[in-house]
Amino acid sequence: MDKRNSVLRCLGYELKNIVQTLNYSSIICRVKTSDYYKLKRELVLDNCNHMERFKHVLINNLFFIENCDLQDVYFWSLNNYSGYTICDIEFTVNGFILSLSELSLSDLEALNNG
Repeated sequence: MDKRNSVLRCLGYELKNIVQTLNYSSIICRVKTSDYYKLKRELVLDNCNHMERFKHVLINNLFFIENCDLQDVYFWSLNNYSGYTICDIEFTVNGFILSLSELSLSDLEALNNG
């Protein structure tokens, strides 16, 4: 079973370690929380590298993890991510959880071009 399917089986459950869970999973996270401080803190605690890219996450609300590095995603480059799944990441009383996003890559690309 590939990593993405393994992660998708965990939808709706608390992420114990965001970096370890999402690393090389081909999942782009759309940030659905207004508390960016908690997300950044959790990524730092989970030993995520290249946190200087977090400023772009604040703008685009999109990121993924590869090689334990924070990867920022730009709308204009979405066509480079075919094969990726978009999930929403949000903070709840149970911690950070993933859910399937109602947006697809083509929806985000259309929003960017529109």
